[in-house]
Amino acid sequence: MKNSNFLLIVAISILFSSCGCGKKKTEREKFESLKSGTKYSIYKTLSKNTVGPAFSVYDLARPKDSVRTTEPILRLILGYSWAVTQKSAFAVAESEIIQQSDAGTEMKFLAHILSSLVMYEEGWKVIAKEESDKGLSLIKKNPDMKYSKEHIMAYHLLIGTVMIYEKQFDAAKFHFKGFGTVTGINWPYLLVDAMADINDKKIQQGLIKIKAISKDPSIPKELREHLAKTIADIEKKTGDVDALLFWPRLVSSILFDNIKNATNSGFQELMKVIGDLRTKLDSAL
Repeated sequence: MKNSNFLLIVAISILFSSCGCGKKKTEREKFESLKSGTKYSIYKTLSKNTVGPAFSVYDLARPKDSVRTTEPILRLILGYSWAVTQKSAFAVAESEIIQQSDAGTEMKFLAHILSSLVMYEEGWKVIAKEESDKGLSLIKKNPDMKYSKEHIMAYHLLIGTVMIYEKQFDAAKFHFKGFGTVTGINWPYLLVDAMADINDKKIQQGLIKIKAISKDPSIPKELREHLAKTIADIEKKTGDVDALLFWPRLVSSILFDNIKNATNSGFQELMKVIGDLRTKLDSAL
C-alpha cells in the first residue's frame, strides 16, 4: 500500500513538472500575453477606425505651405503617452498598427523603439534591448526628405527616452538636445546631463546640477518637487546611486504634459488632437 502511495506521488510530480505548471513566464511570453489580451484587440480595432479620420481633420487645417506631418507620427506620440501612463497594451497596439501599415521604413523602426519603451516600462529589459537594437540599427536618415517639427520631436523623444533606460547618456543627451532645439523644452537635456555625471560616479557634481534644476521656476512644479525629494533621499545614502531614479514614469509623464504647453502652435494643435483621442479611446473601453 505504501509503495502504491509512493508511486502515485511520483506520478503526480512527473505530471506537474512535465506540464510546466507553475513555471514562470519569460519576458517574451509576458509580451505575447499582453498582445493576446482583450483590451489590446479592442483598442487596436478602435484606433484603426478613429485615429485616421482624426488625423485627416487635423492635417487639413494645417497651413498649406507648412511641412506636413504624418499619421504614423501622431500614432507614435499617442503611443508614447500611453506607455508613460501605464497603458502598455494601448501603446503596443499603436506600434503594431504602424508596423503592419504601408508606412515608410523609418516610421516602422521608430515603432520598434516605441515597443522597446513599453518593454522597459514593464521591466522586460532583455527583450526591450533586443527591440531597440532592431530599431536603432536600421533607422536610416533620408537627406532628401523635409521632416516636420513633429517628426523630429517624436524621433528625439522616443530614442532619447530609451537611451536613458539603457544608460547610454551621451546618446540621450544628443537626442534631448535635439528635442530642446525643436520644442524649446530644455530641462530634459539638463536632467540627463546631471544623470550622466551620477552614472560616472561624479555624484556631487550631478547633485549640484539637479539642485539647480529643482529651484528653477521655469521647470514644471511637479518635477521640481519630485527632484527635491529624490535629492534628499540620495543624500541620506552612501555608495552607488542608480541614475534611473531620476527618470521614472512620473518624469516621462511630466515631459509629455509639458509638450502640450510648448510655444509652437503646431505642437499645441497636435497635442490637442492626441488629448481628444486619448479621451475618446479610453472612454470607449
